[in-house]
Amino acid sequence: MLLLLLGAAACRPSATAPDAETQQVLEGFTMTQTTKGSRQWEIRSPEARVTLRGESLLATPEIRFFRHDRHVSTAKSKTASIHAQTGAVRLQDEVVIVSVDQKAVLRTQRLDYTPEDQKFRTDEPLTIERPGVRIRGKGLVADAGLSDVTLYHQETSIVR
Repeated sequence: MLLLLLGAAACRPSATAPDAETQQVLEGFTMTQTTKGSRQWEIRSPEARVTLRGESLLATPEIRFFRHDRHVSTAKSKTASIHAQTGAVRLQDEVVIVSVDQKAVLRTQRLDYTPEDQKFRTDEPLTIERPGVRIRGKGLVADAGLSDVTLYHQETSIVR
């Protein structure tokens, strides 16, 4: 179930003219995705544009991912989009995810998150850094906490 929390969000005139697809511009946007009462993710963004296609387009979002209601990672990017009916999230432009437990940092240019299986996916070049190790690859499937990662076209470096 997708729970839309717009507590502090307010409609306002945009500094830039909204395009023909924009239905609303929201300031102080927050949205939480839950399944059976348990949080999957929570997104905060200073601005969101809700489109006629059922998407929310976000500027400089921060997304906290949860497993069993416990915070496992935080993602940031320059832009993101959320599909209202599915809860699917696409992060774009300078995507950085920091895993709480794994002490890992993932960097890429585009990353998709699907709530059905709670997985990240990309076919873009990426870097994962863990203490003492830097892994480069192109393409990935990973859980929200970056503890279960399948990396394609991998190149690993030991960092001292």
